[in-house]
Amino acid sequence: MFKDFKITNRVAYILGAIGVILICIATVFVSGGMKFGAGYTPVSSYESRTTSYINTSAATIPVASVKDRNGRTIQTSEISSSSTVRIYFTLEPGSKSREEIVFCTGISGNSWTGCARGLDWQGGTNTASSTLASNHNAGSKIIMSDVGQFFSEYVSVVGTQTIYSVKSFDSYPAVTSSAVLPVSAAQFATKAYADSLTISGAAPSTTRGMALDSDSTLYVKVSSTASDNGGLINIVTSTNANGELFFDVLSFLARVWTVTANWIFSGDTTFSGDVTISGNSTISGNATTTGTLTANTPTSSRDVANKGYVDQNLPVAYGDGSDGASSTSAGTMSLNRDYYFTTYTVAIGTTIVTNGYRIFATESITNNGTIHNNGNNGTSAANSTGVGTITGGAGGTTSTAGTLPANKGGGKGGDGSVASNGGAGSPGNSTIRAVGALTSAAGGSGGTAPAGSPGAVGAAGTNSGTALNIPRNVVSATMLFDTSGVEVLILPTSPGSGGGSGGAAVQAQEGGAGGGGGASGGYLFLASPIITNTGTISADGGAGGAGGNGYSASNNAGGGGGGAGSGGVVILIYGEKTDSGTITAAAGAVGAGGTGYGSATNGSDGAAGTAGKVIHITLNP
Repeated sequence: MFKDFKITNRVAYILGAIGVILICIATVFVSGGMKFGAGYTPVSSYESRTTSYINTSAATIPVASVKDRNGRTIQTSEISSSSTVRIYFTLEPGSKSREEIVFCTGISGNSWTGCARGLDWQGGTNTASSTLASNHNAGSKIIMSDVGQFFSEYVSVVGTQTIYSVKSFDSYPAVTSSAVLPVSAAQFATKAYADSLTISGAAPSTTRGMALDSDSTLYVKVSSTASDNGGLINIVTSTNANGELFFDVLSFLARVWTVTANWIFSGDTTFSGDVTISGNSTISGNATTTGTLTANTPTSSRDVANKGYVDQNLPVAYGDGSDGASSTSAGTMSLNRDYYFTTYTVAIGTTIVTNGYRIFATESITNNGTIHNNGNNGTSAANSTGVGTITGGAGGTTSTAGTLPANKGGGKGGDGSVASNGGAGSPGNSTIRAVGALTSAAGGSGGTAPAGSPGAVGAAGTNSGTALNIPRNVVSATMLFDTSGVEVLILPTSPGSGGGSGGAAVQAQEGGAGGGGGASGGYLFLASPIITNTGTISADGGAGGAGGNGYSASNNAGGGGGGAGSGGVVILIYGEKTDSGTITAAAGAVGAGGTGYGSATNGSDGAAGTAGKVIHITLNP
């Protein structure tokens, strides 16, 4: 199917017809190197992540996948038929300290091979540099990119070149002066040269192209099917009173387009190169570009937003990076304030105890070790020795609040008895409007003896009220406060668990004392655009303490075990997360009951705690 264009200028555009069907090359040799356009077809939108640590000299980069977006394994022969194919990547794009340009020449399994590391940021050289190369952790992002060196694959716009095969242009070629006219039959003709000729009476073309009819009117026939004309130029319909051009179903194959006038694209439009829009243009169909779309700062709600505008107007969720980049060494570190990193890497063998403080990073958090704010364990009761009363185990202590609220402690275990009933366990600490678990665990009962009974078990800590401001956005998750009428409350994690009761004793001897209840898990807070976890992140409850054994000489009962602490709350704010480790807010272990002797019974285990919550808040600007 064809659509006709009637252009009233006579011979003026005969040479334009030559421009539409212009033959140029696909293979260009400049200084001995193959250039883009000679069968070099990069893979669009490829990205993956490294699967292991790579140092600055590694020439092989193992990745999670060497497949394209459709799940098809990338073939270097489909990128280029050349014996040496250079495929350009950026490692950790956007990182201020570790972003790196590389090229690789092959694929082996799930690895890119033959890689040149640390390419220069200027000049387009393909020479590797150990100075510009960086170390990269497992989970680092890698993308196929059009870096400066990539553009060296293009046909040069200066210098003498020989061009082979077919190249089609979507706009007319031009010389720098209308005074330059062709002198040999093989040279391109210009409009000025065509205007100087006298041609009339030619029959209109019945195929794609241009021709003059008998009244010297130039007709243009252009196929409306991409398979016929290669998708270079389809239909230009009209201009309006304002001089705006209307296009219907366009495919622009030029590398760089600059739109400076008021253009309206009314159909689906594909740009395969970079596009700069400096005027007011309207796209009413679907616009697709595999290059970079550059736009001015938006001023109305319908304008396209550029990266600078988005970056300036995002909520400051990731801090200001004032503590810089940091990597830990093996050992244990307890935080005493909030930290604002650019990048933060926790090494294998490192334990970070957050103590209710927050960790921000403007670029990435990588955890290969342990980050936790677990509740404290209840203390196990000592075994009875037959000499005096044994004191019950202490409950897991409430931690000191950091920037975030503290957890809740467990109850003390009941004391062991001397020729009487066992002592009572203490209840766990309660909460108001908890965010994590709403229930905790009671302590276990002490055992019985022929002449006595155990004391009362330590009751589970309770929660009253319902949290209204549950952390579901950046503000509520960062501040953790709740309002109801005139009250402003700091939201706790979970209530603490109760202590076990003491066991009964016979005659003047001793029953076992109860174990202390476990404290609830605390808050753990991480915020970064990229969070990678291969280790452990946890806000687990503390374990209940074990009940003590009764005195073994006669009928003395064992003490009850402490209740298990309930889990706390883990809050993760990120744009992208990779997790091959564990992230938990689990309850702690129950405290075991102590052993009774003779006709006395064993103490009971403490009750099981309740899991807390892991909250994910994903920001997708």
